[in-house]
Amino acid sequence: MTDQSQNPKPRKVQKKLNSYFQKNDVHMPDIPNIPSLDEQETFVSPRVECQPVDANYIECDPGKRLAIASYHINEQDDIRKIYVLYGPYQPKLEEYPSHLCGDQDRRFNGKWFEKYLWLEYSKNDKAYCFPCFIFENNLPRQTLFTSFGFDNWRRVDEAQCLFKNHIGKTGSAHYKSMQYWLSLKHVCGHIEKAINPQPQKLIQQNRLRLKATVEVVRLMAKQSLAFRGDDESVESSNRGNIVETVDSYGRMNEEVAKVTLEKAPANASYTSPKIQKQILSIFANKVRKKIRDEVGDSKFCILVDEALDEGKKE
Repeated sequence: MTDQSQNPKPRKVQKKLNSYFQKNDVHMPDIPNIPSLDEQETFVSPRVECQPVDANYIECDPGKRLAIASYHINEQDDIRKIYVLYGPYQPKLEEYPSHLCGDQDRRFNGKWFEKYLWLEYSKNDKAYCFPCFIFENNLPRQTLFTSFGFDNWRRVDEAQCLFKNHIGKTGSAHYKSMQYWLSLKHVCGHIEKAINPQPQKLIQQNRLRLKATVEVVRLMAKQSLAFRGDDESVESSNRGNIVETVDSYGRMNEEVAKVTLEKAPANASYTSPKIQKQILSIFANKVRKKIRDEVGDSKFCILVDEALDEGKKE
């Protein structure tokens, strides 16, 4: 046998990664026991809730209202729907104020409302674009007709009419805003109506039921009568003016009796206090708008009469 077979070469020991570093005696502080995931308290992020939008506090004058982007993001769709319900702010004045445009005094012309349905007029004597204001977040900003206002009346109804320049061609920002406005305005075209269409008979019944409540609320408001009763249950002998008057309408009209009160669906009776307040709010907005249109910029005064309470105090 050869020497190589008797004395084989020793195997090379493979070093580990720790062998390349020198160990130092470092005192590590005691690490506190960390509770397990099951023992830890679950953190719940606070939920941001928005208050319902009150239509009474919506400013209609385009020169005073806030931009829709300034509202909470969860409120913006409701704000748009309220403005669409009100429509463009177009006060009809006997004479609009005039100011110097170039070398002549010029004023806004109320006939422009008929020619440009999107046009709005502010009491600050400036014109605005209603659909571009509503959908300003979705399109390039049109600040002249949404924020600053237009008042160069000399450049209307001429070769370079700025109203027509604002409208632009098909596909312009204004054109898209008009399409959005019309689609939101026509409720029957909404996707939820197309997905879940209601039978025509059911729609007629709902309208008749709502019409009865609207007429009763109108009567109560006009006569300054109380709306609700102390006990509006079916067993009560006096269920309040609203319910009793709707019941009276039903006794006079068989079609009304078939769709109101106990004959109505539980989720669509249209006699709840919330519905009453919403209908009354719509009436109040219409009255305020009528007063604003009649008064215009004229001066007015308010007479306040006080009544004595049971303690003989005003």
